[in-house]
Amino acid sequence: MIHLDPARAAVVAVDMHRGHLDPAVATLPLAAERCGPVIKRAAALFADLRARGVPIVHVVTEYRDAAEIAANPFWKAVHDDPSKARKGILRHNLAGSPGTSPASTPRRACCAPPSRRPTATSGWWSRPMPSTRWTGTTCTGSR
Repeated sequence: MIHLDPARAAVVAVDMHRGHLDPAVATLPLAAERCGPVIKRAAALFADLRARGVPIVHVVTEYRDAAEIAANPFWKAVHDDPSKARKGILRHNLAGSPGTSPASTPRRACCAPPSRRPTATSGWWSRPMPSTRWTGTTCTGSR
């Protein structure tokens, strides 16, 4: 058993959003047969952590539009290469799309607003932000 002090630790959930884990709306989906088990395990982990008072921070990159995504040379090359499997890249994680919401936790009113920097990474809290300083984090992700 791992001991996490909720006053000094947080869990950062990366890419645990519907854009990967909900076949109905995913633009860059994980294999459909893997989505349910990943969400189920993550939901159980997050419920256990919340019960212990450990905050969970969900992180997802949001883009304003397809042009912002294509401005990144890597993603533009992926989009332009017909041999690449990631065909939905110019539709992925557009701000306000259902794919940017968490797959295992409803987005709460206490969410931090997305940053408006180019290629921003935004985060939202699955419970109110603690007033203590964290000295450690544990990361989990969909891939």
